[in-house]
Amino acid sequence: MSRHFLNRKESRDIISRIESMGFEIGDIDTIEVDEQKDVKYFYSSRKAVAFQRELLIPSLIFMADHRPNSRFIQVDDGAVPHLLNGADLFAQGIVKLDPALKAGDIAYISNVKEVYFAVGIMTRSGEDVVTNRRGNAARTIHRANDDYYRVYSQQR
Repeated sequence: MSRHFLNRKESRDIISRIESMGFEIGDIDTIEVDEQKDVKYFYSSRKAVAFQRELLIPSLIFMADHRPNSRFIQVDDGAVPHLLNGADLFAQGIVKLDPALKAGDIAYISNVKEVYFAVGIMTRSGEDVVTNRRGNAARTIHRANDDYYRVYSQQR
């Protein structure tokens, strides 16, 4: 376990990567990293920004302060408990989504009140999901109260 601040270039790289994922970041300039086993957790001002195992994934705490401007999916209240238990997202539960999403994209999942509680990887394009309102739309890879969330939410 090693926790340290990234240098300015490394911090800018992480910030740039997160911005390219659909976020506007104007208030973050330094990043601290905490390496635990095979996961890196990134913080700014003691708040979780993102974590990385294979993919860099914005934290749900970060999304509460920085709403995504793309790659979003809004689901109905019936889908929320299933997603929180790790189920995949099915098209029938989607209320609204970014039609520009492509298969393989990371998507940010919120309830109808726009509270982000999960992250998924699209299994189909947003356009296909809108056209064919059946079947699997995204594989859930991160959700509130999973192991990643528990680690970064305790590090405040």
